[in-house]
Amino acid sequence: MSWFTAAVDSRVKIAAPIMGISTYAANLREDTQKLHCDCMFPVNSWLHDMIHQGALIAPRPLLFGEGKQDKLFPVEGYMEFYAKVGALYKGYGQQEAFRMVEVDTGHQDSDFLREEVIRFFDQHLWKVPRRQLAMSYVNQPAEKLAVFPEGPPADAQNFRIHETFTTRAPSSRFASLSAWETRRQALLEDLRAKVFAAVPEKPRNVRIEQAENELRLSSNDTVPVRALLRKPSKPSQSMPAVLYIASDGEDPASIDKMMTRVDAVRLIVYPRGVGEIAWDRSFYRDTMRNAMFVGQTVDSMRLADVFVALEALRQQPGVDAQRIMTLGRGASGVLGLYAAILEPGIHQVMLVDPPSTHAEAPTFLNILRQTDLPEAAALLAPRHLTFFARVLDAFDYTRHVYSLYRKPENFFRSVNIGAVVEGRYHHNIAPGL
Repeated sequence: MSWFTAAVDSRVKIAAPIMGISTYAANLREDTQKLHCDCMFPVNSWLHDMIHQGALIAPRPLLFGEGKQDKLFPVEGYMEFYAKVGALYKGYGQQEAFRMVEVDTGHQDSDFLREEVIRFFDQHLWKVPRRQLAMSYVNQPAEKLAVFPEGPPADAQNFRIHETFTTRAPSSRFASLSAWETRRQALLEDLRAKVFAAVPEKPRNVRIEQAENELRLSSNDTVPVRALLRKPSKPSQSMPAVLYIASDGEDPASIDKMMTRVDAVRLIVYPRGVGEIAWDRSFYRDTMRNAMFVGQTVDSMRLADVFVALEALRQQPGVDAQRIMTLGRGASGVLGLYAAILEPGIHQVMLVDPPSTHAEAPTFLNILRQTDLPEAAALLAPRHLTFFARVLDAFDYTRHVYSLYRKPENFFRSVNIGAVVEGRYHHNIAPGL
């Protein structure tokens, strides 16, 4: 509390955080999150670092104490902090106001550290000469320190605070297209700045490598992922294309069967952690918690993989880049939707059994502070948005936005993927996958 409060509130004249400073990079390398509680670090959607927080405190007096054996805050990180923030204090001409106290212990306080803090406060806050300190104390019994000694009140809401404290009220329906366009522009800007700031929409140096009967896709911004390329039996010079985003448990045979009648170039991508055998739960949890250090979630990193696959698909011979459709089941379909929201070049989106809210999936940092799925889907309008077989009631909001564009027919339901790919949006067709 002393650390973050001092960074954001200039009324704090001096700060002395103990056993709590390193860098996010060092914490990632050491995988320290496995030892931390979730409250320790902020959701880092702004891509800052503890070095930046220290810089916000400068040139006010700052002492920090660290332990050489502390497994929670690595030595490499706090030494980098000491060097870089110390250089800033030197630039201010306030070297004496910045001090590190390093002890040969683990993550623990001590009488020695407390004395160092008091003397630092005496020097820089109270401006008093060195004095004899009375360091003895007696701990209060735990029951005297408890806020609710008898247990929490019956109406406590702590267990569901995430449902109310970090969410916004749903957008009301807009009376005019101009009102929606104003909201649309503001929402797109917020998504790019506050939700997907760490997701590169234009991946650098996309690489496509052949690996037996599969492709390995990677870029300077992403890890290698598995992909499968399928071409029509009679390819032409200008063909529509489908980017299929696979889900956990989906094997290539089942996906191929789904698109038997689809006459298009098809690229099936398995984003990181997705496969016939998915990441185990412990690894997924650790990755999710570490990803917050760098403004990401597992799903936002998977979205980056989708952008790499999109670029790889565009590079395939014969693909008409103006007729690419994303397709996927559940949360994976929503990844394709967001790829299209952020990349106007995607022609259309098809969703199979999508969730109706981000409270279910996918998980993006800050997303429920900005919007939820029905409004996010409306950002695609007036491009084609098709639901396979059924449309959840929650997406009536999306349908309403399409009506503002006078394009209600572009909000469609179909049981024939091939027809949608070919641009046939009517029901005078035989059903089929």
